[in-house]
Amino acid sequence: MDWYPLRLTTPVKQHVFGGRALAERLGRTGLPDGPVAETWEVSDVDGEGARVADGSLAGLTLRRLVEDRPDELVGRGWRGSHFPVLTKFIDGTGALPVHLHADDDTARRREDEPHGKTEAWHVLDAAPGASALVGVKAGVDRDTLHRALLAQDFDAVMRRLPARAGQTVYVPGGTLHSFGPDTLVYEIEQTSDIQQHAMRRRMEDDSELDDAEWHTNLGRLLDQVSQASDHFTGGLSTGEGSRSVQVAALSGRK
Repeated sequence: MDWYPLRLTTPVKQHVFGGRALAERLGRTGLPDGPVAETWEVSDVDGEGARVADGSLAGLTLRRLVEDRPDELVGRGWRGSHFPVLTKFIDGTGALPVHLHADDDTARRREDEPHGKTEAWHVLDAAPGASALVGVKAGVDRDTLHRALLAQDFDAVMRRLPARAGQTVYVPGGTLHSFGPDTLVYEIEQTSDIQQHAMRRRMEDDSELDDAEWHTNLGRLLDQVSQASDHFTGGLSTGEGSRSVQVAALSGRK
């Protein structure tokens, strides 16, 4: 096959936390009116899969290409049921909901999915003072976390990190997280859309959950949250005497 750069169709999500940054800052065209929270640039998520937009392969789904040409599209010897990487632009004009994605083991045990979702955010733009909530603070047990989630008091139990343009934040599956407001991110992650939310309102339309659904969601989240997420920093830093010099933009486990 004669390969060429593949331009893909792009699913769009108009969640309530979005704005117009993708059009105004990135120059994206063809977006719907109103807030746009996410564009899924490369997607093989069930029900939200991309198609090739032009050229000799126009109309073919990414899934079909993965099935027919796995060695050429992904790598020699690779085999899988779908393209393994999902990428998005995310406009956090408003704060994203506090949520998590199951890790691989939990996704298989509790969600009947082949894997969970680990992700990384590369911050493209952020207002002065912008921050992200990433992971549960050390020493926070399940009951303490539950009480804070009921009170929607996230800073009491979660790590708040600065969000600055040029930084990349690594978010393993099982990590409770959020970012925004006024933060524009490019996200790369495992191909999955499983998630558990801590919020009283739906991100799709801002409608309120009834008590039973909300408490069920919190229970599922508490069963899936990782307590090993207290080793995050705002970047990989090295100390020089009394100073700390940031040498790379990465947030990960020590």
